Amino acid sequence: YKRQVSTQSTWGLPSSKVDFKDYYACPVYKTQERGPGFVCTAYLKSKAPTRKWIIGGVALIMDVAQS
Repeated sequence: YKRQVSTQSTWGLPSSKVDFKDYYACPVYKTQERGPGFVCTAYLKSKAPTRKWIIGGVALIMDVAQS
């Protein structure tokens, strides 16, 4: 399942001021190849438990190859 997400504004906060309890630490990759294309971690607020996203292998992809 693939879904294209619109661009969103982001801002930074000191990690000491953020409660990561309801956030999924989502890996961001340059391409679908993952591995060496790792860019950063995006913390996504979620009502579902973190394990749901980990088991599902959820990641953000910056450039999807068109087939």
